[in-house]
Amino acid sequence: ISFGSESGNLEKLTEIASNLDDIRIGERINELSKDGYSYPKARLIAYEELFGDSSNEILSRPNDTLALEYIKANAALKNSNIVLHTVKRESSGYSAAFDNRMKFQSASGIRKAIRNDIDVSDFMPRDSLNYMNHKSAAIRDRIDENLFNLVRYALLNLSSDEIDEFPQGGEGIGSKLLDAINKCKSADELIMAAKSKRYTYTRISRLLMQIVLGIKRTEFDGMDPGYLRLLAANEMGRKLVRMAKNEELNMLPILTNINREARNLPIFAKNQLLLDIKAADTYNIVAINDMYKESDRVKSPIML
Repeated sequence: ISFGSESGNLEKLTEIASNLDDIRIGERINELSKDGYSYPKARLIAYEELFGDSSNEILSRPNDTLALEYIKANAALKNSNIVLHTVKRESSGYSAAFDNRMKFQSASGIRKAIRNDIDVSDFMPRDSLNYMNHKSAAIRDRIDENLFNLVRYALLNLSSDEIDEFPQGGEGIGSKLLDAINKCKSADELIMAAKSKRYTYTRISRLLMQIVLGIKRTEFDGMDPGYLRLLAANEMGRKLVRMAKNEELNMLPILTNINREARNLPIFAKNQLLLDIKAADTYNIVAINDMYKESDRVKSPIML
C-alpha cells in the first residue's frame, strides 16, 4: 500500500503508530477531552506526556495522521504480508493558501484562487480546469447559498438534544449551533461561530452534513461497510475487478451497476447504499446538477 505523508518517514510513523496503541494514551485522551480539549489536541498532549517525544508536527498534520491509521490497521492484521510505502508530500500542505511559486498546490488553495479570478491553469488537469471554468463565480456563490439553506432548514427542525444524537454531536454542540444559526450568513460563518477548543472545524463540518442527510448515531455507528463502489478503472483495473468477482477474492461485493447488483445485498448494506445515493442526490441539488443524468442510479463507473 502506497500513501502520501508530510513527513515521508515510515520508520518514525510506525514508531508513533505503535506507541498510540498504549492503553494509557486512550485513558489520558478521555481525561483531557472532559477538560474541553478536542480529540487531536488531547492525543498530542497525551503522547508527549507519556513518551516525552515532541511529535507535534506528525500528530497535527492530516496526511501523517491518515498514514498512522493505515499503519495501525495493517499491524492489527494477523500475519499481514502487506508492504507499506509512503511518498513524501511536496510543496503546499493540506489547505495551504495558493502560492504560484510552488509546483504543487492544495485543493482548497486552488478553489480559493479560482474564486478570486487567479489563473490556475498551470496547476490543474485540463478537464478539471474546464469544469471549474464552466462554474462561474455567480454559480459557485449560489451553490454555497444552497448548501447553507439546507443546513439552516435541517437545524431549525431539531432541538439541541436531537442534534446531540448525531455521530459528531454531543457535549452541548447542539446549543451552540442553534444559538449561532440566525446570526450567520454562510455555512463557513456558522462553523466558525461554533468552533472552539473542544469543537474542531472538521467535526462541526461533518456534523452539519450528518444532520442534512439524517445520519443518526444509532443507525450506523460501528457498522462495517457492506459493499465496495467502483468509481473508475483502466484496462488493468477492469481485469482486476473481473478476477476479484470470478474468483471471489474479496469479502465485500464490488458494485459496478447499482440497479442490477443492489438486489443481492443484505438489508444493512442496502440501507447504506440508499444513504449513499441520497448523499449524491443531495449534492446534485446543492451543485445545481441535472438530477437524472447525475444520479447514482444512472451513472456508470468511468472506464478509461
